[in-house]
Amino acid sequence: MVIILSTNLIDVRGDPLEDVKIPKGSSSPSGDNFKPSTLKVEEGTTVKWTNKDSTLHTVTSGTPKEDEQGRLFDSTFLSGGKSFEYTFKKAGAFKYFCTLHPFMKGKIVVSKGEFPNIKTAEKEPTISIDSTANANINVTKWTNFTDSENRFSIKYPSHWSVTQSGNRFTKELPLVTVDANGSSLKIQSQLSVNVFRSAKDFNSDSLAKYAYDQLVKETTGSKLVEPITCDKYSIGRVKACSFLYAGDDREGKRYGILEVAFVDGKDLNHLISYRADPTNFDKEFSTMDHIVASYTILD
Repeated sequence: MVIILSTNLIDVRGDPLEDVKIPKGSSSPSGDNFKPSTLKVEEGTTVKWTNKDSTLHTVTSGTPKEDEQGRLFDSTFLSGGKSFEYTFKKAGAFKYFCTLHPFMKGKIVVSKGEFPNIKTAEKEPTISIDSTANANINVTKWTNFTDSENRFSIKYPSHWSVTQSGNRFTKELPLVTVDANGSSLKIQSQLSVNVFRSAKDFNSDSLAKYAYDQLVKETTGSKLVEPITCDKYSIGRVKACSFLYAGDDREGKRYGILEVAFVDGKDLNHLISYRADPTNFDKEFSTMDHIVASYTILD
């Protein structure tokens, strides 16, 4: 097995350096945008964007709909062959886009320590090549699920199938839904939700740490990919904490999981888990974010 722990380059200043390309044809909505679209680095890493296109572009922090565009960094106009650099000194997830072509979007995820990314936490790939289209990218049709005990509702992709829907009598998880039509060569994407009471007095952060201990720290083969952060997700007015890890299923296939944890006003503990194949993971972030944003606490 070959595991690459870091692909960082070191520039002459001694700082880790990572490259993002703006490929030729990026100005077309159907073309490639930033490559890679999501880049995971450590604190102190300098990211260098280079315009390989023949059209002007910008690298501007924020999103097209935000009022504080460019507050963190802004390259201004980059002509073909020009580059822009920014050093990320704090942990977090930082979105950016091109002001001239707002459909061009990217994200830099900065961790506090040395964590493998989903690709480097993956085992050495098998020989089989899977070209199956990923139906979990740009999902347009959603199904709403309401918990039988009226504790929460959530949306999931309509082409998925519910494989488990428990209640207080069966003691099963209130929801497990899977992309049952996904590729047989890859880990099928899956959403699971657990809601429970505990003798322990959790808040969102301590619940996430408890989940980390159970799912990563005390589980053989699991690797932390992104550390616990409480700055990315909110459920209504409640701050949620999340982390990302990789592990093995019963057949030895590698998967990645986004775990989101929070405690509601009734002291109910909520855990939302989104599992995906390592080769699909970054592409499914928009679906993950949509699902978490749809989660509603019911009265």
